[in-house]
Amino acid sequence: MSYEIVGENGDLDGDGKNLPDCLEIVCGYQNLQFYKIIGGGVDILGEVWGATINKYLTTFPGMDSQLYAKTISQWVLLGDPSLKIGGYS
Repeated sequence: MSYEIVGENGDLDGDGKNLPDCLEIVCGYQNLQFYKIIGGGVDILGEVWGATINKYLTTFPGMDSQLYAKTISQWVLLGDPSLKIGGYS
């Protein structure tokens, strides 16, 4: 279960880019950051997961809103955090 926001209310994450709200806040922002971190070269699942949570909480502090805290608490890693994304060669 995740929360999504619809509509267009400006630059909600403060990065200077005005994307649709479904990508700039709550679960949509979190999922987008997950793939940006993978694209940035991090290839260990647990490191990507931890970096994503860190980025989310830096942008949207969990104590500022129950919605932010619930978004983080419901984002569970399903898998072995030591696995390399893409496998080993």
